[in-house]
Amino acid sequence: MTGVAIEAHGLGMTYGRGSGGHRALHDCSFRLPAGRVCALVGPNGAGKSTLLNLTAGLARPGAGSLTVLGSTEPAAVRDRIAYVAQDKPL
Repeated sequence: MTGVAIEAHGLGMTYGRGSGGHRALHDCSFRLPAGRVCALVGPNGAGKSTLLNLTAGLARPGAGSLTVLGSTEPAAVRDRIAYVAQDKPL
């Protein structure tokens, strides 16, 4: 495989509104080449599950851009990949 599987630029996501909102991701940028394996490691609330939900096309980013397998549209991403969550949050 060649190319880029996932690419994020300035990715951000906040749950809730106003001062009561929880910022799950802020200015997240990375590039994952096709065929590579990576691990998401971090404490509770670091944004691991949020990043997986965005990557799987289950949500739209609140800020920045996310391209998965050449597409920026969540519906197109959902047609091309599968995501099986654990029974507990990451």
